[in-house]
Order: sequence, then C-alpha cells, then structure tokens
Amino acid sequence: MKPVLEPPRRPDSPASSLALFERIERAFAWNWHFHPEIELTCILEGSGTRLVGDRSSPYGRHDLVLLGSGLPHNWMPDRKKARSKPDHAVVVQFLPSVMPTGLLSLPEFARIRNLMERATRGIHFPAATGKRFGEKLRNLLHEDSLVQWTGIIRILGELAGEPGSLLAGEGYRHRRSFKLSSRIDTVLRHIESNCREEIPLAEMAAMAGLTPGSFCRFFRRMTGKSYIAHRNQCRINHACVLLEEEDLPITEIAGTCGFNNLANFNRSFRGLLGMAPRDYRRLRSRQEGEGER
Repeated sequence: MKPVLEPPRRPDSPASSLALFERIERAFAWNWHFHPEIELTCILEGSGTRLVGDRSSPYGRHDLVLLGSGLPHNWMPDRKKARSKPDHAVVVQFLPSVMPTGLLSLPEFARIRNLMERATRGIHFPAATGKRFGEKLRNLLHEDSLVQWTGIIRILGELAGEPGSLLAGEGYRHRRSFKLSSRIDTVLRHIESNCREEIPLAEMAAMAGLTPGSFCRFFRRMTGKSYIAHRNQCRINHACVLLEEEDLPITEIAGTCGFNNLANFNRSFRGLLGMAPRDYRRLRSRQEGEGER
C-alpha cells in the first residue's frame, strides 16, 4: 500500500512554528503516511507494531522515535490484546525550515545537525530515554510558543547524546517523498537566486509542473508559508546585507531588492524584523562599533 501525504497539522497558535499535541484514542487508527515535517513521537500508553520506511518493529510504552521529513510511518496497535487504557502519545512536528541551514551550521548546533541527518532513516531510543523525554514533552504542552521552541531545541540537543538505533534500511528512499523534496529544492534555489526580480507565479508553477493554484498549495504545504511571503523574506535578507555593508540610500536598497516602493519595503521589513530599515542599520552599526572596542 502506498503511503498517503498527510495534510498539515496547524500549530495551536499563529505565533508558533511547532505543532505540539497529544493523541488519545481507543486504538490508534491505521494511517500509513508521510509528511514534510520532522516528527518526534513518544508512546505513553499502548503497544503493537511500528512501521517506518521498509522496516517493522514492536513498540510499547515509552517508545520514542524521531522521524525525518518525508519518511513513511505508522503505529499499528495490537488489537488482540486487552486494553484498560486508551492509546496515548505526545507528538511534536515542525518543518525543517524551523531550523534553517544558517542556524544548523553554527558549532553549537553540530550535534543537532548530525541528529537531523540520522533521522532521515528514523531513530528509535530506548524505553528509559522515552520515559524521561516523554515527560519533558508533556510539560511543554501548555507553555507559550517561545518556551516550547526553546524546550524542543534543548530536547533535541540532549537526544543527540543518547544512544539510538536507526530504523529504515540503509539506502531506503521513499520515491514520492524524494520527488517532492527535489521539486521544492529546485523552486527554492530559483527563488533565492532571482528573488530581486519579478518572477511570475505562472513561471514558478511551470517549473514545478503544477498549475498556479496547485503550486500555491504545494508551496505552503512544503514550507509553511506562501510563495509571496517566502520571496519577500529572501528580498529582506538581501536588504539586511546591503544595510550592513553598503552606505546606500534606503530607497535605493529597496529598489535593488525588488520592492517597487518604499512604503511596501518598510512594511515588509518591519513585519519580519520588528523594526524599520534605518533602525536596523543604526543597531548593526552600533553593534559593530562596540565589537571593535
């Protein structure tokens, strides 16, 4: 049976980039699926067979698994076994873009970067580890989004030092997931290289082999944001470099980065960085001056 691309589970708050939730069901339903999000799941109650990629293994209480983006999986409960409690799991999902390449390239994140690379095959941790970290995940359920985000980063950093076994076979690659990843990678590289130009939506859709409407849904599904929002973020990233390194008028920087008027540039910049471009330039100049002392 082919795995199904699962619809996105929206974070509880629009201010959050994580989906952190509990699954409490009489018995987990059959759901052989995959999704772009990275997923950390801890089974608090229940037992059965866990399917990940091309491998199956038994699972029980405190089963803790980290799954990479696009890896098919399912927890299939033992329906012959009498149960006094419902199946119960705590789950966190987040898109790989939550931890971009720039962040993972920092030396402090080397362990997490390695963990993410290993998770492409799925990682299973011992029950003692699952018991400890399952409780940590549950404690984050009712925290605000910033506490959740920093808590998950801390958990991933600690898990990077824990023993774990890889699940899917060496060389396993889900063809449809790989195709989707390759398609979005091509699109993102093109946007990054050409974001300062006007790229028609129809052109981007054709590059992905989709209609404009399907492309917009595909892009949001794979990145968590709209095509226009991502393009504008790339433009603002370029603007930040120019504000730091060049003594150009802000109006000229706005035009160079693809914004057709200053008001639109200021609004987009403030929306992403929480300050006006001139305030960003002053802040960075002050920081550089303090660093030279």
